[in-house]
Amino acid sequence: MQERADASADAKPLSELAVQATTLRALPGAPSRLIEATAALQDLALAEGDEALASDLRDLQAALPADITVADDGPYLLTNAETLTDWQAFIEAARAIVAGEAASER
Repeated sequence: MQERADASADAKPLSELAVQATTLRALPGAPSRLIEATAALQDLALAEGDEALASDLRDLQAALPADITVADDGPYLLTNAETLTDWQAFIEAARAIVAGEAASER
């Protein structure tokens, strides 16, 4: 029971960091390192499936255009992507992080 309480307590600071990073990421000209860091924070903060937080993060970056960028020597960075389709027509729902989630290589 204590472990669950600790995990819940850890989630709040992560959520706050994700919101702060997403706010910065939504500014014009965000560098790819900030986008990648924001994606990682969003991924960690949303690991528990907090739909209210996902909605807040979507709202924060709603003005950004849908985009896929390749970070320097890094992952694909998705912004406001709804779904992903690979060359074999495999469709994967993009998690809200839509706001810059770093797509892992699968």
